[in-house]
Amino acid sequence: MSGIGVFTEPINSTRVIVNDSATVSRKLVQYRFPKSKKRRIRIKWRKRNENFRWKESYRIIKMSGSILVHSTMYEKLIQLYN
Repeated sequence: MSGIGVFTEPINSTRVIVNDSATVSRKLVQYRFPKSKKRRIRIKWRKRNENFRWKESYRIIKMSGSILVHSTMYEKLIQLYN
């Protein structure tokens, strides 16, 4: 499932809007670190782009009477309520 859709059935007759673009936040996260604990070396590693990755997190936005979710979060909600 991807894209935009509106569903009312699965979650206690609450209106659920599935929107992939509005509910994804991305940020850079450093995933490689030097073995050295020295501050100077860590600063050098922080300057290199190859030590970072984009991490996506999926949000659930609650509005008046409806919920805005990502498609993966929608599938998890269906599994919880079924």
